[in-house]
Amino acid sequence: QPVLDGLALPNKLSYTVEEALILPNYDIEGYIFNGWYEGSVKVTGISVGTTGDKVFTAKFTPLTYSITCYDDGTAINSFSYTIESSFELEPLPDGDYEFDSWIDANGNKRTTVEQGSTGDIYLTALWKGTEENPYLIYNVADLENISNRPYCSYKLMRDISLSTWTPIGTASN
Repeated sequence: QPVLDGLALPNKLSYTVEEALILPNYDIEGYIFNGWYEGSVKVTGISVGTTGDKVFTAKFTPLTYSITCYDDGTAINSFSYTIESSFELEPLPDGDYEFDSWIDANGNKRTTVEQGSTGDIYLTALWKGTEENPYLIYNVADLENISNRPYCSYKLMRDISLSTWTPIGTASN
């Protein structure tokens, strides 16, 4: 019976002493098929005249995919992963804007690469404080949080009382 990483594959192969049997190749997403093994010996089939039960192990190697990270249209980082990888995506350090998240080529926010993922991934940094993604101001605390980002975009979400707020400068500054 064929075995894949210790788990029986869905089919069981039978053979007779009078007939040769060629073992099938398997296509499994995210892996390269390396062949069938009986112990440490690679085999491609069973020869005429062979008798007895046989156990073969299918060996696979995970394919390597790339993740390329972009900021403002420039590739800034590239690394690899496999279908067996699972990790969190690290944010970019804070510059003039606050890092919001990574978005993939389909516009979906990505915070992790989950085990079972396949294919090359292209990520773009999404920043808060841009015209497309402004800082949202709901209260005085939000105003204090943006005081060190004077060149960013903001959107006032509701009227707020400024009675407890100290301005960051004057209109002429």
